[in-house]
Amino acid sequence: MAARGGINHVAAAMRAADRESCLADRAKRSRENAAMRKIVLTALSLAAGPALADQAACERIAAQAEKDQAHFFPREGYKVTGKGRLYFHFAPGKDCKTKDVFVITGDELIAYSEYKGWFSVMYANPGANQSFDGWVERNRLKFIGTMGPRY
Repeated sequence: MAARGGINHVAAAMRAADRESCLADRAKRSRENAAMRKIVLTALSLAAGPALADQAACERIAAQAEKDQAHFFPREGYKVTGKGRLYFHFAPGKDCKTKDVFVITGDELIAYSEYKGWFSVMYANPGANQSFDGWVERNRLKFIGTMGPRY
């Protein structure tokens, strides 16, 4: 019996040691996972940070342009000049560029207003029966006349 009681005592001690080891391993993994989550979240915030900052900056620029823009009456027509694509922007700023809305040399735009070298324009795509609004840099445009009644 003594031997059996000793074996039970040893087995219980081994189970306790295994439990302690398991808890220590679990705590270590938890600390490692927390550290990895922190690294991943930091990397994501650094990657997303500029995009979020740019979006906020573009919203501020758009709000300022809305208040301070000079409207054209009557509306003015412009033709795109120069080489390459002229991308539309959400707001009148270099960092506010749209990903896939652009016009090319020879396309005609209707300008609504001007703000710090940028024009708020509309492009009517005759082939697709669609129109696009946005801001483009003025330096790529050539005046071709006014549109609508003169006030």
